Amino acid sequence: MPHQNQNTRKPSRQRNHRRRHHLLFKSCLILLLTFTTRIANTNARVNYYGQSTPPFSVNTAGTIALATCLLTASCIKIVSTGNECLVERLGKYKRRLGPGLHLIIRPLERISFEVSTQEQVMDVPPQQCYTRDNAPIKADA
Repeated sequence: MPHQNQNTRKPSRQRNHRRRHHLLFKSCLILLLTFTTRIANTNARVNYYGQSTPPFSVNTAGTIALATCLLTASCIKIVSTGNECLVERLGKYKRRLGPGLHLIIRPLERISFEVSTQEQVMDVPPQQCYTRDNAPIKADA
């Protein structure tokens, strides 16, 4: 088998999910910051000294943008391969989430149960049982 260079290997699915989530978060942050600065610049007022001042401070715009980004990021749920989640809306079962990227309305919905659907190995101790003719045997699952 030929040796693969580390740069030519395909990235794992878990890394791809992280990259997608990270890129989505970055793009959301950039869009919100651009939007808030445009609002601040278009509604600028001129003070007594002739300097333009935004209608609200840059700190306020940044705080609003950060809060919006965090709320948006908390509404995204990535379910990995082999897992499933159950979503409740106001305490009542709403839907099942399969593997992939999903949007959840955080104030109303929550994930109530997350389970792995992959096969799981269980250790079963050997048990002694008797056949119809009363011969003892040990069953090992």
